[in-house]
Amino acid sequence: MKSIGWLETSLQVPDDWDLIAESGGINEAYMRFDSVDRIRMELKWERTKKRGEAMPLLAVDGYIKEVTKSAKAKKSANVVEKGNAKVAGHKAYYNMWELKDEWFITTCWLCPDEGKMFLVQYFLAPGENKSDRFEEILRGVECHMEGDFYNYRLFGARFQTPKGYQLSARKILVGRVRTSFVHVDSMLYLSWVGMAKEQLKKHETIGRFFKSVEAPDVRSMGGIGSLANKVKEEDEEVDLHSITKPMVPFLSKPKHCRLKVSFDENSNKLFTSGYACVPDEVERAETFMASVGGCE
Repeated sequence: MKSIGWLETSLQVPDDWDLIAESGGINEAYMRFDSVDRIRMELKWERTKKRGEAMPLLAVDGYIKEVTKSAKAKKSANVVEKGNAKVAGHKAYYNMWELKDEWFITTCWLCPDEGKMFLVQYFLAPGENKSDRFEEILRGVECHMEGDFYNYRLFGARFQTPKGYQLSARKILVGRVRTSFVHVDSMLYLSWVGMAKEQLKKHETIGRFFKSVEAPDVRSMGGIGSLANKVKEEDEEVDLHSITKPMVPFLSKPKHCRLKVSFDENSNKLFTSGYACVPDEVERAETFMASVGGCE
């Protein structure tokens, strides 16, 4: 099993599964995991102020009806088992059901700690029992996290973002991931690329790598964009700071900015991280910066 942390959620999935689709991250989120030959699981959440034990039950029933209708099935889904489970300390409701010779388990629960409702759609492989992997996956779900930070772990990288920061942009490409998170007037930025040793061999210095690969994107980011122009081609390391003056004194606060490019030899990745934050957010932004690194 491997750890995945993304979109304010952490879970364990089999080593041969990959995250192949994702969206949302502010008021709702979606993740899809596939094995080599088939779709295996979808996870969704949405923020809600509603409460009540009946909500997950109604959500599961409604989801199955929606899938049956979209599949244009001539008959209703065949529900073969209903039951309850525990997910991260919360009571969950599930249905195991069959439609057109395909078998599924749909599970839903409320997480009052985060004010979210979660729904997991699990696709059973031929001959698979729900106790084979599904129950283990549910035990590994973290729908809420202790402390002031979310733990992210994705595509060989790990980092933490302060709670309250929302994913505002991302670009996930083969060999490169680019993300930014915002909270009121503060912003966090993180990008990483693989095959770092090859990149450094090609560009010779971290400065040349940054100016060629990262600078075009970073220049568009408020605050740290001006720091990008201070990077020199001959720089063997990049860690720049600045304080920007407010455009309207007394009505806005100065921004503390930092831009760093680091080489993680163990994971063979180059990380570009930074922030543009009001003074009250600098400590949390520094924790974010310190958390950035590679992982298996």
